[in-house]
Amino acid sequence: MGDPAGCGPQITVDTWNTLRLNEGRPFFVIGDPRVYESNSPIAVIEQPSETPAVFKDALPVLPIEIDQFDALVPGTPLPASGAATVESIRKATAFCLSGDAAALITNPIAKSVLYDVGFAHPGHTEFIAELCRSGEEDLLPVMMLVGGGLKVSLATIHVPLLQVLDHLTPT
Repeated sequence: MGDPAGCGPQITVDTWNTLRLNEGRPFFVIGDPRVYESNSPIAVIEQPSETPAVFKDALPVLPIEIDQFDALVPGTPLPASGAATVESIRKATAFCLSGDAAALITNPIAKSVLYDVGFAHPGHTEFIAELCRSGEEDLLPVMMLVGGGLKVSLATIHVPLLQVLDHLTPT
């Protein structure tokens, strides 16, 4: 879902429109259906397996309710939405780990609202890595940005620019 007050809902709707018209791979969004209903037809689903049946006609939304939804203003992060954003990441990760989803893509997130609800990670990349850990293994999270045919994996994540050189070693 990303930040429901940010550009994420429009990215989701635009992507759905492009893929449904070009017979792209169906996807679903985990979020509050009310965020999307003014920009596209939606189909509330209960399980990811329902996605292909509705994708061509409506954006499949696995619902999570945003507290204080009526206070949501586009362009202004709403602290009350932080819990729903964290829960959407948690559910999406669980669906990937169970095999009910093939991939997880997050929309932009206003981290300040996550911190308002006690989020203890520098960013959602580290949170996803923690959710994926089983046992004592130490997973190194890797953030990848994709767009326009370019794929970039970052050497550092959530490190102040002045400290980046302290985190790099020559190979």
